[in-house]
Amino acid sequence: MMKKLFSIIGIALLMASSFIYAKEQANLRSVYNMMDNKQYDKAAHKLNSLVEKYPEDADARYQLALALLRLEKYEDSIKVYKKTVELSESYARYAAFDIGLAYAGLGKPKKALNNIKHALHAGYTNFDRLKSEKLLKKISDHQLVEFAPEQHYDTFTAHNNIVLPYKTIMPIDYDKNKTYKGMVAFPPGDYGKASADWLIDKLFNNHQNDEWIITVVLAPENGLINHPAHHALNDLMTHQRDKYKIADNKFHFLGYHNGGSPAATYSQMSSDYVNGLTTIGNYYWENWKDDSLRNFTAKATHLFLGENDKAGIKINQRAHDIFSDAGMLVELKVFEGEGAIITALENGQLYQYLR
Repeated sequence: MMKKLFSIIGIALLMASSFIYAKEQANLRSVYNMMDNKQYDKAAHKLNSLVEKYPEDADARYQLALALLRLEKYEDSIKVYKKTVELSESYARYAAFDIGLAYAGLGKPKKALNNIKHALHAGYTNFDRLKSEKLLKKISDHQLVEFAPEQHYDTFTAHNNIVLPYKTIMPIDYDKNKTYKGMVAFPPGDYGKASADWLIDKLFNNHQNDEWIITVVLAPENGLINHPAHHALNDLMTHQRDKYKIADNKFHFLGYHNGGSPAATYSQMSSDYVNGLTTIGNYYWENWKDDSLRNFTAKATHLFLGENDKAGIKINQRAHDIFSDAGMLVELKVFEGEGAIITALENGQLYQYLR
């Protein structure tokens, strides 16, 4: 698999960088490694200690619930997921999906379907898990979504030998002698193929793009949220700058849901490559200290939310206010009648909001 299942939370990179949590939190780097290596017993043992030490750490509790789910301790995992949501509403749709899986494991298909459908209605966009999750096979009606058409992805081998899957989306009537705006886009979910297919189909595959060369990045084998992957991303952007005429040799970063985590953080770590940032339904600003937000550097930042995404609005409003007070050019746009998935940005409509 090109992705790591547990990159869904997308916090490990923040821990490894200077952008630190707003509250004191547990160091989960070793836990993520245990989870990635399927050492669920060891992870659960350590997480129990961390939850006891950091009772307000929603991420530690979420990871504990996930470890319990993988250990088939379904009833225990449900209890921990519910407590996680009490600590932070931003985990609600992810917890609802996993609670549905737990009920599937318990042989309760009706409760499983109700929770999974609730997660989808709330904007769950991890299509990678929807396509690969084995527990869904316990539900007879498990084809819950229609997946986007599969795209072809190229691969780029960086200097550190990390192989990055990516797709380049060209503007209509592309002219190799013309200079275009550059964009790097990070999909939601586990940053894998199914989620990238969805992002491309919904936002980018249309005939209204006449000014952007877009590079959609997938997670490499060892995951997207780590420093080796960050260096590989820099190499990929250099490759794209050499191959195409990119305005100012810089890119606008875009992240949808979970993709907002690498988009925002890499925009700081790769500032020489970046001239702007757009996040759509990004919850990860809540994990940044006020001082880190005040020192945020991006020439233009768009924060897009749907008005029914109450948790997201609260999180992004805080970020917007701090950015604005610091003198940064920032826009918070709340789309009327929209939820976590903003249909008003689909079918090419996104481009008009980025002009």
